[in-house]
Amino acid sequence: MVPALQRTMTENSLTAAEDNPERLPSANETNRVSLREIIDFAQSAASNLLPLNSILYYLQHPAFLPSISLSLLYFTVLSFSGQMITFLLAIGYTSYAVGVARAVSTIFEVSATWIAPKVQQHIGAMRGGIWFLTWQMIWLAGGLSWFFASGEGLTGNKLLAASGLVGAVILSRVGLWSFDLCAQSIIQEEVDEQSRGAFSTVEASFQNLFELLSYVTTIIFSKADQFQWPAVISVIAVYVAGGTYMAILLVGGFGSSTYLYRRLQKKFSGIDIMQPPNAWTSVVRGAVLRGTCGNAITSRKARRHYGVTVSRAFDPKRHPVACKIRDSKEEEWLADNRMHWFVSKGMELLDGKKISQPFYRVVDMNRSLLFQDELLCCNEDNSPDDSNHSSIFTLRTVEADLTKVPKGLFSVITNSKGKQYYKVSYVLEMTFKSASIFFELLFEGISYGSVRAKY
Repeated sequence: MVPALQRTMTENSLTAAEDNPERLPSANETNRVSLREIIDFAQSAASNLLPLNSILYYLQHPAFLPSISLSLLYFTVLSFSGQMITFLLAIGYTSYAVGVARAVSTIFEVSATWIAPKVQQHIGAMRGGIWFLTWQMIWLAGGLSWFFASGEGLTGNKLLAASGLVGAVILSRVGLWSFDLCAQSIIQEEVDEQSRGAFSTVEASFQNLFELLSYVTTIIFSKADQFQWPAVISVIAVYVAGGTYMAILLVGGFGSSTYLYRRLQKKFSGIDIMQPPNAWTSVVRGAVLRGTCGNAITSRKARRHYGVTVSRAFDPKRHPVACKIRDSKEEEWLADNRMHWFVSKGMELLDGKKISQPFYRVVDMNRSLLFQDELLCCNEDNSPDDSNHSSIFTLRTVEADLTKVPKGLFSVITNSKGKQYYKVSYVLEMTFKSASIFFELLFEGISYGSVRAKY
C-alpha cells in the first residue's frame, strides 16, 4: 500500500463507526448469497458444456439446410464400415472380396474430388448438390430394390443379392462425396469467417449423432438376416436429406401453399418470406423471361474487396520493415505479401464487366510452369495492404499450365552473376456475370486456367 494513501482510524472516526455501524448480513442472507453463487456457477458450467448460442445460430442460419442434409447422410450402414462388412462376411464373402470392393469404392470416392469441382464450375454448388444427391438416391434405391428382389440376401441367391447392393453402394459414393464438397462450398460461402468454427462444431456434432444412430439400428437388428432393415432406414435417411436440401430451391406448386407460407413465417420470423403470385408457374415464366429478355439485373454492388497477393518494390515510407525481402533473381529489395485489389467493396459492377491486370513472374529455366493464383477476399470496409491480415481469406484458386507455351515467347533476364531466368508476363482477368465471378489467367490473350465463384 502506498504510505500517502494510508488512513489512521482516529478516536473520532472510531466514535463515528460505533454510532453508525456497518450492517452485517444475517445467516439466512449469507445462505441466499451462497445459493446465488451456486446457481451462477451452474449456469456458467451448463453454458460451457452445452453451447446453446452456437446451436441456435446453427439452426437459424440460412446454410442450416445444406448442412443438416449432409449430416443426415451419416445415418447409414450402406458404406464399407463395420456393419456392412460384417454382413458381407456372414453371407459368404471372403476377406479378399471385401478388400477389393473397399478398394474400388475408395477409387470412386477419390474421383469425386475431380468431378465435383468440374460440375460446380459449370452449374454452381447449389445445383451440383442436387445432381449428386439425386445420383446417390437413384443408385441406393436401385441397389436396395435388387437386394429385395433377389431374396433379401439370405433366403434367395445371397451372393447375387449382396453383389448388386455392393455395386450400387460403390457407385453412390461418387454422389456422397461430391455432395459433401458442394455443401461445404455453400457453407464456406454463406457462413461468416468468424462464425465458421461454431457452425462447423455443431455440424460435426449432428454428424456424430446420426452416425451413432446408424450403429443403434444394427444393435436393434443385430442378426445378419435382419440387415435389410438398417439398409432401408439408411436409404430413407438419404431421401430425407435430399428433400431437406432441395427445399431451399422449392418453387412451383409447393410454393403456393398458404400453410407452408405461414409455417415458414413462424419458424423464421427474422427472415422475409415472400410468396409470389402464381408461384406454381414461376419456374416456366422465369425461364421464358430469361430467354427473351436476358439478365434483368444490369449492375450490382461488390459485397467484398477482391484481389491477389503480390510483391512490390520496397518503399520504406509505405511498407513495414517486416515485409522486406531480398529477391536474388532481380537483385532488388521487395515488399512481400502485399495486396493488389481488383475491386473495392461497394464498387458498382456492370453485368459482363471485365477487369484485367498485368502481372509477371521470374522463374528458373528448369522449374515447372504450373502456376497457382489465389483470388483473395475481404469483408471489412477498409481493405488491408498486408495479405496475411486476419480478415483476408481465399475464395478460389486458379491453376494454369504454361508448360506447352513455346519458351521463345518468354523474356529472358540475366542477373549480375550471369544466371538466366524466364520472365513470364501474363494477365489475371475477372469477369462479372450475373451473381458469379469468372477468374482466369491469360497469356498472349489465351486462357490457360479459370475458375468460377459467387460474389
